[in-house]
Order: sequence, then C-alpha cells, then structure tokens
Amino acid sequence: MDTNFIHEDEIDFKAVMRTPKRQIGLFLILLIAAIEVAGWFYLNNMSVAYLKTTIDLPEPINTFERAVDTKAGTFVEGIDLKKYYQPNDSMINKGKELFLATCASCHNQNGDGNGQVGVALNPKPRNFISAEGWKFGRNFADIFKTLKQGSPGTAMASFDAIPLPDRMALIYFIQTFAKDFPKPTVDDFTALDGTYNLSKGGMSPNNVTLETAEQKIIDENKVNNEKLAALIKTSEDNCCAPPLKKVIRCKEKAYGALLNSNAWVGSTDNFVKFLQNTISTNGFKPTILTLSSQELTTYYNYFLTLKKS
Repeated sequence: MDTNFIHEDEIDFKAVMRTPKRQIGLFLILLIAAIEVAGWFYLNNMSVAYLKTTIDLPEPINTFERAVDTKAGTFVEGIDLKKYYQPNDSMINKGKELFLATCASCHNQNGDGNGQVGVALNPKPRNFISAEGWKFGRNFADIFKTLKQGSPGTAMASFDAIPLPDRMALIYFIQTFAKDFPKPTVDDFTALDGTYNLSKGGMSPNNVTLETAEQKIIDENKVNNEKLAALIKTSEDNCCAPPLKKVIRCKEKAYGALLNSNAWVGSTDNFVKFLQNTISTNGFKPTILTLSSQELTTYYNYFLTLKKS
C-alpha cells in the first residue's frame, strides 16, 4: 500500500497546475467534455432533410425481360464446321464486336460478370475469367448450348437468334478471357452437329411477344386449375372411393401431381416409383409407401379412373 498517498476532500487546482502528471489527467477530462459538447452541437444543427437522407442502392433484379418481336420461323442454312475448328483474327474481332454490343452490359467488357446491369442481377452473370461455378460447363459445346437454350432461373436468355457463324465467333472471343479454356476438338464439333444439325441447317423457332406468351401460360393454368377442381370434386362426391385421408396430405398437390404427370400411368409399379421419387412434393403421406401391394393397386386403379374421367 502506498503510504505516501494523501486523500484530498477538495481539489487544489494550484497544486494540479504545478504537477505535470496531474495536468495530463485534467487535460483529458477537458478534452472529452469538449468532444461531447461539439457532438451535441453538430447533431442539433443537422437539418431534418439531411437526417432523412438515405443512400439509394440498386435492388437485385431477379427477372430479366428481353423484347422479342413476333416472327415466324425461317429456314437457316447450315455451315461448314471445318471452318470453325480453329479461330482466326477475323472471328475474334467479330466475336468481340458482338460481345460488346450484346453481352458486356451484364458480363462487363473484361468478362468478370460485373457489368452495369450485371451488378444488380441475382444470380450474378457468369464470370468468364474464373473456372469456378460454371453451371453447364465451359468447353466450346457447353457454351454453345447455353447460348442456344439460355439458363433457366437466371437473366441469361436464349440467343438462338444470333446467326450460327456469329455464335461461333462469340464463343471464341469469350474463350480469350482465360488461358485455361478447353480447346475445342473435332469430336466436339461432330457432337454439336449430331445434336443441332449445324451443317444441314433447319427451321428457326417462331417468336412471340412476351405478352402473348404470358397470356398463353395464364390460359393453360386456368384450364389446368379447372380440371383440378373438377377432379377433386368428383373424388369427394364418390362414396365408393377408398379412404383418401389415409394417404393424402394435401389434396391439391396430390391430385395436381397425378393430373400433370403420366409417369405413374401403366402399372402399380409405375405408381409406386412415382410416389417414391416425388414423395416430398406430391401431396401424399409417406405412409402410403408402407401399404400392401393389394392396397396400392386399389389406389392406383381408383386414381387412374379419376384421371381418365
């Protein structure tokens, strides 16, 4: 214990000023008090408008619509695939031109997926520089398939309308973003030709406006909903039906699954396999799979009769 410590009831400020160590303590107290006063003054003089100001960040874009005009399909001539076994400067330059005009807004000019539109998309556009995360693969044939079919669940629409030679050039340019892209082989082109008849040509698909496509989906869903409602009502009115509450967890899901699929039609075995493969979503109770063969056949015949009615 420090025997030299003297307790003071009052602070002797003259003594404080004569003692450097005590001056530092006093200075810190005064500094903290000054900061608090300055903070209070600053907050009380901020305008209400400033306090309410927020930073507007772009919201993630989960859907992406690309305008399409109504156009009937036309015959597209085939190409000589041998000309595309190896890229040349002309192809690369054409591919770059197409990429900057069509792809860079999402994938960025350097291919890293951080274009002006791409930064707000969810999921983000493909990063062509990285070898990781490619959903459909990154060899020549894989990229061709993605361009042709698009990537469901993302903003990547089909670019099948781009002429075949231009698509080939575009893929070769995309592969300049990284040195480790797999080199296309003759077998790759042969496989592409076998799948898409590139050398023979064929009819391009019809195009319809987004409004027309959306209305068609609405009409189809309306018909399906009417069929589903009628199926449920028929089942509920059938006094000879087997005990349905025993096997059905959600009647809308169960009857909808049976109505929208034919995979279970044909035999009791098909019915059981269908239930096994879709049990988490088909609206049936898992306990249906524990029934005897005779009980399962009874349910299969009943549901088949409903489906055909």
